[in-house]
Amino acid sequence: MDQVSELIGYVFGGRATVTSIENIAETVVSITRQINLLLLVIAGTSFIAGRLGTLDIMLISVLERESEIRMLEALGMKDRGVLSLYLIQGVLTGVLGSLVGLVLGYE
Repeated sequence: MDQVSELIGYVFGGRATVTSIENIAETVVSITRQINLLLLVIAGTSFIAGRLGTLDIMLISVLERESEIRMLEALGMKDRGVLSLYLIQGVLTGVLGSLVGLVLGYE
């Protein structure tokens, strides 16, 4: 292959270049790796942004329900009970939302 490339370069006086299939394949693989890395960074950033948004919404939810929490504590519920109540509620909401999303998304 190298001899043919040199011969073509000699015949055309250096005005033509020859690119082998191996060089093209290496370039395609390199570009594909860079695109995959870019997509991984974008996905990671989206994941972090989604987690921060969820954290923000949960904190706001607790602050809005502060009077409800105080009322439960006034009725004798311990802090651990209030925490477990809200954790169970959050888990059930997440599981039910996921199931509804799976059912609606399945086609």
